[in-house]
Amino acid sequence: MAKRTSTLSTPLVSVAQAADFLRIGSRTILNEIARGNLSAFRIGRLWRISEGDLHAYLRARLRPVKSSF
Repeated sequence: MAKRTSTLSTPLVSVAQAADFLRIGSRTILNEIARGNLSAFRIGRLWRISEGDLHAYLRARLRPVKSSF
């Protein structure tokens, strides 16, 4: 019998936790969700973001630092 991986084992964060992690406001997180730039889903009235999606959002917005050498 094949072993199933549970999607419930994916760590989820709240909008407030995501905002703290990215050091931006909660409203900005909600705006990014509304624009489709950050994947999230609702559980009842609360938004949840997977840690993987949060890290992917951050990587997509990182800009390489230009060296002066």
